[in-house]
Formats: sequence, structure tokens, C-alpha cells
Amino acid sequence: MRPPGAASGLRRLTPADIPDIHRLEAETYFPELHESDAAFLQLLRLFPEGAFGYFDADGLCGYAFGAPSIAGTILELRTPLQSIPDTPDTFYIHDVAVALRCRGRGIGRMLATRLLALAAAKGFRRSELVSVQGSAPFWRRFGFQPLYEFEYVPGVASVKMAGMIDSPTRLAHFTLATADVERTALFLERTLGYARKAVPPDSPVAVVWFEIGHGQEMHLLQVEGFVVSAFEGEFGRHVAVRHPAADFVALEARLTEAGATLIAPLRPTPFARFFFREPVNGYVFEVIEAPDASHFDQ
Repeated sequence: MRPPGAASGLRRLTPADIPDIHRLEAETYFPELHESDAAFLQLLRLFPEGAFGYFDADGLCGYAFGAPSIAGTILELRTPLQSIPDTPDTFYIHDVAVALRCRGRGIGRMLATRLLALAAAKGFRRSELVSVQGSAPFWRRFGFQPLYEFEYVPGVASVKMAGMIDSPTRLAHFTLATADVERTALFLERTLGYARKAVPPDSPVAVVWFEIGHGQEMHLLQVEGFVVSAFEGEFGRHVAVRHPAADFVALEARLTEAGATLIAPLRPTPFARFFFREPVNGYVFEVIEAPDASHFDQ
């Protein structure tokens, strides 16, 4: 039970929480999926930062367990993990559970987000888990995709899933100065198809904001007398974007028609790409065949 006066919120789990974890587990999972004391305690010992729970005034609302692992691994139930691999390449989400009385409050989403943020902070780019009891749609919201179906334990349909982990720090927007905001904006609209966003009404200079996908933006900012750097180029400052390879020919035609200069890459790569210099300011853009790679070099 929860000690009187204990603080609410998120904290690491301890061995003293095991009885509450089992009570929550019993109302959440089929009996065949219940974990052992030894398995929980070993996870607490081997990777304590990957075991945490959310508590309110009435006790444990939800808990989460995760640990570094090797791609393709499945942690067996009621079998304590022997050790953390020396060279893990995947973050394994073993368990996320929320009490019935606490559902509908976003606690499961918060616990999953916390696990993935921890994984990203540790440098992991891949995560795996086993979805049970129809939880796959929940995990799809975090980018997990099914790998195969199986029975985690006899009679319990399960799905092995994997997903890529985003960095906890993402690009929000980048800003390009220009001597002619409107001409630059029209060029980007007509060639790359970016859509304008509403801009603050109190900007002291002319600006155009573009939505470029995944919650990221490109901002154009009017700077009188602006001249682009002499170091624009493949091995200098440039902006790189991903684009469907099937549209490369059509995109090159649009760019040429709009006055851009196409530039062949100097470095060979296993994927298709090309560069262009936009005609208003002289910025250099790299266009990379999706979905291989993308970056913004500054």
C-alpha cells in the first residue's frame, strides 16, 4: 500500500513496489502473462532507470519496464534476465501497464513516451516489444510496426513489433535570410510544393513560414541587402531534403523552368541525389532519394 504522505507523480520503482505492481498486473493482464517477483527484481537491479511508475493519492496508477537488448530478443516471462548485453543495439520495452481506475488520463502514453525518451538519451535508434491483448494500435501511435504474430505464451495471441526512435531534441524550424521574401517563397512553392503557414502579425520585417513536414518549418526572413555566403555547396553550407525518386525528373524540370541551376554531386552514393542552386539568393539545396537520408547542414 502507499505510505501516508507519499508524493504523487513519476518516480523510479523499488523492490518495495513489487506487491503494488502485482496488484495492478492482476487487473490488467491474463494470468498466463503475469511476471515473477524474481524477474521484476532483476530488471530493477540490472537497469533501475528503466523501471518507473506513476503514483497518485491512491497509489500506483501505472508502471513501465524497459532495458537495453539485442534486436530480435524476446524476454521470457518469469525468467530473470541474466545480464544487460555488452553491445546492445535495441531498447526493449518489456511492460507498460495502467490501472483500470487511472485509464483515460494519458498515463500509458506518458509512460511509453518516457521509455522512448530514455532510449533516445542512451543513443538507441531502435526499439522492440511484444504486443499482447490487442495493444498493437496503441504502439502504432509511437511508430511501431508489426514484425510477426506468435503466441508469447500458449493460447495468448501476440505481435512482435519494432520501431525507430526519434531524438529527444528535434529541429523545430530553420531560417533563411533573403533580400526578396516573396520571390523566394514563390520559387519554393512552385518547385518543392511547400505550403505557407500563418505568420505573427507583429513581425518587424516581411516573413514567410512554410510547413515542411513532421512538425518542422522553414522560415524566410527579409534582410535588406542580404548576400548569400560564398561557401554554399556540397562540401559547404547547404540544405538537404528528401523527395520521392519517382518525381526526380519532373522536379528537375520544375527547377530548371523556375531558373534554378542543377548541380551534379561530387561524392558518389548508393542512393540517388542531386543539388540545385535556387535563383533568387543562390542557396544550394540537396535533394535525396526518399527514404534513405536527410539532414540540414549549417
